[in-house]
Amino acid sequence: MSTYLGIDLLDTQTHNMRDSIRHAFTRKGALIGTRLGRKDWDEDVGQALPVRPFTWTASGRAEIAAMRAFLEPRRGRYRPFWTPTFGGEIALAAPASSGASTLLIRFMAYARDLFPVVARRYLAVLRPAGTFFIVKVTAAADNGNGTETLNLAASLPEDVPQARIVCYLALCRLASDDVKIRWQNPFVAEANCDFRELPLEVPA
Repeated sequence: MSTYLGIDLLDTQTHNMRDSIRHAFTRKGALIGTRLGRKDWDEDVGQALPVRPFTWTASGRAEIAAMRAFLEPRRGRYRPFWTPTFGGEIALAAPASSGASTLLIRFMAYARDLFPVVARRYLAVLRPAGTFFIVKVTAAADNGNGTETLNLAASLPEDVPQARIVCYLALCRLASDDVKIRWQNPFVAEANCDFRELPLEVPA
């Protein structure tokens, strides 16, 4: 397991993606009012906290050891980590060449709505083999023609075809202190985890 910006990075690609990607959004706040009359909601933070399920199936001693080597140091909800969302949220409008410092994407109001959110400035570019590399967006502009340009902090290390999946890199914690590993047999183990994103703790 490697690190990114001094924080653990979940880069082991042996998890099981057989289920659809689901998200639940929770907000912290208080209900203001009495049992009668109008009520209002006072939100503590202006940003929802996404939670997504993560099913990790490990086959063989090496994969099981890698899964346990990641889960045990989390100490439940204590230790954060980076992980791609695997949602393919960013659609490229054109391929990008190795050494380029920009990405041309289809319009999604990224410059207006998402770039101001620090947690959405880190992207993961997935490779066909399941590995990925990380890019950081330093500026974004609406081109006015159905595309947007993302300026990157560093040049691309390789060519990025238009069909390549690009998603957010999310800073997360485990959503529960209790993570169970189920053994289907001595050589196959599976853990069902929930990852809670930490958008307000992402380093600038």
